[in-house]
Amino acid sequence: MNFDDKVYVLHAFQKKSKKGIKTPREEREVIEDRLKRLKAILGR
Repeated sequence: MNFDDKVYVLHAFQKKSKKGIKTPREEREVIEDRLKRLKAILGR
């Protein structure tokens, strides 16, 4: 995510599933929560 010319890494993981290309629900929830917290910290 880019905010104010800065790059924030919200989450990194290694995809292990051999079937499908979707990001696992648990991983999406972590990313969404961290993005929400970052926006709150930055006042957006």
